[in-house]
Amino acid sequence: MKGPNTQFSASAHLPLPWNEPTDWYSAVQQNLAWPLALTPWETGFLLSIAQRVDLTPRQAGKLEQITNKVRAFVLAEQRKAGR
Repeated sequence: MKGPNTQFSASAHLPLPWNEPTDWYSAVQQNLAWPLALTPWETGFLLSIAQRVDLTPRQAGKLEQITNKVRAFVLAEQRKAGR
């Protein structure tokens, strides 16, 4: 059984390659496709804003931060996997 401090590589189980989001809703969907890159709070935040019609400037800023983080994670995992 893996404990909370055990390192896990997503390389063997990569979802589809990173596709640059075209709008905020596609950014939410793209980020949610990579749960290993997200904290529980980030997952909850993404799920909550997915229900909205529009974002506040603060929400849009946080979404951009999360997207940048997930993008970096995905690209690093893809490099490790030789994709």
